[in-house]
Amino acid sequence: MTYTKLSNRDPDLQNDYMWEGSSFESVMETIRNRSITPVLPKYLKPGDWILEAGCGNGAWVQYFNEHGYRAVGIDNNPCILAQGCDKGISLIKNDVLRKCFRNDVFDACISLGVIEHFPEGPHRPLIEIKRVLKPGAFLFVSTPCNNWFRKLVNHPLRDLINLMHRCKGQQLYFTEYRFERHELVEHVREQGFEIVETIPNDYRLDQGERSIGFYTDWPPFRDRREKWKLNPLGRAVFRTLKSMSPYLVVSGVLVVARKPLK
Repeated sequence: MTYTKLSNRDPDLQNDYMWEGSSFESVMETIRNRSITPVLPKYLKPGDWILEAGCGNGAWVQYFNEHGYRAVGIDNNPCILAQGCDKGISLIKNDVLRKCFRNDVFDACISLGVIEHFPEGPHRPLIEIKRVLKPGAFLFVSTPCNNWFRKLVNHPLRDLINLMHRCKGQQLYFTEYRFERHELVEHVREQGFEIVETIPNDYRLDQGERSIGFYTDWPPFRDRREKWKLNPLGRAVFRTLKSMSPYLVVSGVLVVARKPLK
């Protein structure tokens, strides 16, 4: 079942918090070590036009351009965009719900950690992505996942903390939805896409020292010197749960889908 994540930070402060400590160089390093990165060339050809919808500082756009694709990114946060624009990356301040592109332009679209941030649900950004994709083009979309570990431990703790905020009279703001894997697949399918595959989205799963999901959810498991790195206790818990299922430890799920040819 979908979990609704709330925060006592307003949306602007929450956005700043999520980017805290993430330089352009650190995001590039994470991209090179993501579990989803080796999958993308299965579906992309050199020279393909790729849109990143919700590009942040443009690190993914830079990565694609360095690997023989032609990429452009859009985001509505001018401060974060400035990091990439200062490096000469092709980024545009634009709303993912009203893109400044005509129909059937792109060979692929990648959107990571974006469509879950709409209180009315993910259908509107998915419809708009479909509009700008060519027939037969690929969509790579990822959102935070709702797994058993989060459902049994992390989310009840979050709900308790939110109750404490309410008791203090603090306002809570919608942050994101966390979908079950099958729910995200169904949201994408409902907008007319053909599902190709689903992939765990986090750091490479052949290592046990870094995790975006664990680091985000569990402050006691963090190495205090390096973002995304786990301390010894965190690494032990991470490896134990990973041996049961990778979906117990990853931050999100990537759905690979295709716009029909007709």
